[in-house]
Amino acid sequence: MGRPHTRLSDQTLRLRRKSRNRKIVFAFFVFLGLIVVLESPITRLRKIVVVGNRGIPTHEVIAASDLTKGISLWNVSASSVKKNIIRKLDLVQNVNLHMDWWTGTATLNLTEKHVVAVYMANGHFYNLLNDGVVYQSTNSSEATAFPLVTEENRLPQIGQYISPQVSELCRQLSGVSVNQLVDISELHVSSDGTLQVYFDNGYVAMTDISQFTSILPKIREAVAYFSSKGFAPGIVNLTGPPPYQYTPFSLHQP
Repeated sequence: MGRPHTRLSDQTLRLRRKSRNRKIVFAFFVFLGLIVVLESPITRLRKIVVVGNRGIPTHEVIAASDLTKGISLWNVSASSVKKNIIRKLDLVQNVNLHMDWWTGTATLNLTEKHVVAVYMANGHFYNLLNDGVVYQSTNSSEATAFPLVTEENRLPQIGQYISPQVSELCRQLSGVSVNQLVDISELHVSSDGTLQVYFDNGYVAMTDISQFTSILPKIREAVAYFSSKGFAPGIVNLTGPPPYQYTPFSLHQP
């Protein structure tokens, strides 16, 4: 009676060994398949595309990204690519990386900073970016293409912010079309957060820097109103609610 039981046990062991061997062989081929896939050209970076760059050459963006054709797609880190580009290129505000694994394409979608104003200090002119950073020096003829910003006792340094007030004004200006500023000769920033808007017709409007974009249409309406009523150029105060106060220059106390 013990013999059939022994044969059954031996047969069961053989079946188990065969099953285990098949699993080992299967796992081995799966492993080989993964190696082939990981090392095949399919998982290699084959193309790099840059979009959204208007002032920065494409080759500079690619060089700053540290991406090179032929690297494994598994080794591409979106956060590292973004950090590299923003750190190396001053005009880049944001970067989004899209990977197309089927075509092996990395697409770099850039948002560029741009010049929104020119800062004048001690007879020198400096381009201001939309985040308030001093980008580079410029000359008086090129400065006329942008609003002129001034501030008391502030000397700019290339690559640095001038003041929180100037930075806020630059952010405001980034939302305004240049065509809306053609009749404004100067924007003077004060340390208390107020802004003096000098118009070509001689009027000066006062408002809060943080409200400049939203209140600009009302500034124009107020200046046009006092001008149409025959008031001589003076100060129109829009720092408070309407009705807005008009003060002749002769009565204005700085």
